[in-house]
Amino acid sequence: MIQLNASVYDIEDDKILFSLVERALNKHLEIVRNKWQRDFDYYNGVGKEAHQTNKAKYIDDMSNSLFISIPPEFSTYNTDDTEAISKNNKKLKLRGFGKALYDVGSNASICGSGFLLTYNKDSDEYPRFVSLDPLRTNVCFNCDVEPDSLFGFTFVKQVENINSNEDNTYYKIYVYTDKYMYTLRTISTKNLNVFYYYPIKLEEDILRNKTPHYFGKVPITAFKNNENETGDSFCVYGLIDAYNHIREDAIKNIDDVINYILFMKNVRIGNDEELQMFRKLLDEHIIAAEDIDGKGVDAKFLTNPLSQNDIQTMLESISNDIHTISRVPNFSSETFAQNASSIALQLKLLGFLNLANEKERCFDQSLIRVLKMINNYLKFIKNDEYTFEVDDIEITYTHNLPSNDTEMVTQMVNLKNIGLLDAKEGLKQLSWVKDYETFYENAKKEQEMQKLVVDNLQKFNNNEREEEPMRKEQMDNLQNFSKGLTSNNDNQSQ
Repeated sequence: MIQLNASVYDIEDDKILFSLVERALNKHLEIVRNKWQRDFDYYNGVGKEAHQTNKAKYIDDMSNSLFISIPPEFSTYNTDDTEAISKNNKKLKLRGFGKALYDVGSNASICGSGFLLTYNKDSDEYPRFVSLDPLRTNVCFNCDVEPDSLFGFTFVKQVENINSNEDNTYYKIYVYTDKYMYTLRTISTKNLNVFYYYPIKLEEDILRNKTPHYFGKVPITAFKNNENETGDSFCVYGLIDAYNHIREDAIKNIDDVINYILFMKNVRIGNDEELQMFRKLLDEHIIAAEDIDGKGVDAKFLTNPLSQNDIQTMLESISNDIHTISRVPNFSSETFAQNASSIALQLKLLGFLNLANEKERCFDQSLIRVLKMINNYLKFIKNDEYTFEVDDIEITYTHNLPSNDTEMVTQMVNLKNIGLLDAKEGLKQLSWVKDYETFYENAKKEQEMQKLVVDNLQKFNNNEREEEPMRKEQMDNLQNFSKGLTSNNDNQSQ
């Protein structure tokens, strides 16, 4: 996020807009150099030895997978919009919104910010979505108490003349305001003066440079990982470096066994010729040395005073600190090696649940903004079938966490027995039910079908009794059944 001392009225002037884009591009490249590139280097293991453990990648990937690998569901308090919201959820799934949001969350987990572009192609009846690379994307805000977005941009590096040997690369920039998309470029990657990408000669060139859109807001939405806009592993970079440093030394320690220094005490080596002979004997794993004044010859290798067990204990201690501070559990540890009740699991995952709640608060604002843009677009094209009241929307997250479904089902049965179970809310709690709406509807249809079969059988039996006289065997069975009931009642009365 970049803040500029400007207003929405300033960017209506092309010259001012171009100047602001130039300033924003400089600031963005500075952020990338000083922060985001380092975050992605940690994530990708750039500059690390091949045998070092990439803890940053584990933390960032695991936190994002647990948080939003299952796309959030949108529901409404307004019963009039229930059908429209259901259709929107299905349309979002078809548009790959879940995949785009997962990629946005992944970038946010790595560097603290992710960016989602809402766009449309010609004749689209519903918007499309794509995650943008944070290293090439940013959103600029004004300096109000509650900052509002001025414009967003994303850029790609291009070559002016491929056949030239000179460095003639430049940036092609797509700039989005709340009304238009501009196609701009810089003079070069070093000279960031901005102008229209296509030379303005004809009216069609102007249209290619400046295209209107109908989302009512800047189509690039920034998703913050937290209020500080830092990645999930950022807080443990120092511990990760210490962990890898000790691990590196441990592996080198094993390699250095071959090159240990031999320490010899009370030994006379002799002159240069005798020294060469002594080295030759060492190469043949033979030691022959002259004792000095009968003090006793002593020979041993100089080794690392830390044993492998000591090093392993230290590595485990640092690893535990990494997962405790980052609040992302280590699922390969002994803590998760045994079955546990739901309460025990929640206690083990308490740190991550707090982290997930923090992410939810930041993502909620951005998701509501996306929903407003979807609604604006639908209203513009008059697709009333999908329009809804955004203020009545509720966002439900389902975290991909380990759960004790057996215990949960038992609780649901107990609630049903006392008449306090909401079937849909109960289904949401089961990890293996992915689409609880469809599951509920199918189960309801199955119950209705079973009831219909039972009713038809009862009608058939009743008709059979009315049409056919009762046979002797049936009369005997009925009398015996009646006697049994009478006998039971007599025994109970006594």
